Amino acid sequence: MKDLAGTYTPNTSFNASKRGINKPKLILSEDGTYIFDGLEGIGLKKQGTWKTDGNDGLVEFYDKNGNLSEWASPYDNDDDHSLSFEYRGGQDPETILFVKTKSE
Repeated sequence: MKDLAGTYTPNTSFNASKRGINKPKLILSEDGTYIFDGLEGIGLKKQGTWKTDGNDGLVEFYDKNGNLSEWASPYDNDDDHSLSFEYRGGQDPETILFVKTKSE
């Protein structure tokens, strides 16, 4: 979890302003909590907890009641970490890659 902790923003291929939203930001803390500042098409709540399960490497996100609300697939290229989410905000689902921009 220490390696994944940090601040993530969508990669440049996802144009948030074109969709009428501010650039969303996801902050994963080492203590297993997260803060997400928006993007309706992703099933993340504004805050909750996160963990990795180790078997398939998925990152699981839970709401404050402990219910699984979303999951993401991690990618690690050298020292670059990123998380792949399915965005369901349009007619067809698309994949959004959130890239780690800052370590916590």
